[in-house]
Amino acid sequence: MLHKRKKIGAVPHDLGVPEGDPFVSVNEPGWQDTNDWKDLNSKFVLMIYRDYVLTGKKDNAFLHEMWPSMQAAMTYLRQFDHGGGIPENSGYPDQTYDSWVVRGVSAYCGGLWLAALRASEETGRALDEPRAADEYHNCSRRRRRLTSINSGMANTSDMTWRANTGTASRRTSSLDNGMRT
Repeated sequence: MLHKRKKIGAVPHDLGVPEGDPFVSVNEPGWQDTNDWKDLNSKFVLMIYRDYVLTGKKDNAFLHEMWPSMQAAMTYLRQFDHGGGIPENSGYPDQTYDSWVVRGVSAYCGGLWLAALRASEETGRALDEPRAADEYHNCSRRRRRLTSINSGMANTSDMTWRANTGTASRRTSSLDNGMRT
């Protein structure tokens, strides 16, 4: 099945396959369409903000240059939010753990999303863009409120985290086919 190599707004997974030309064929893992992965965009935003913080929060020119790409990455990822406030995994390995099947909101991708919202808020403040900063802040507040209320927020294919009690419980996963010892 053919897929679009790089959708607008999606962060590429890699530069291409070894036998390809990475300057012509960006984002070609060959075996899976990474455009809809739920962790790459959040990690991109976090890496930009991390680099800014490592400059002592002084390289505003870098931050200003990256701001439109950060906003595009966040906007793209929002399409996977099906009403719960956090982008949802789609029941296939749609994040960097290549064979980890997750359906719905996961602790891994959901946690990255929440952190990316905060990084985007702080970026907006650093660039004196209060409207954008407030939008990300409000999204972050709403999501945190939802996750503290919804004890099943961090539902992965193998673990269920109960945010209200701080406990975890194991359940049979499609990965182990019920072969727990």
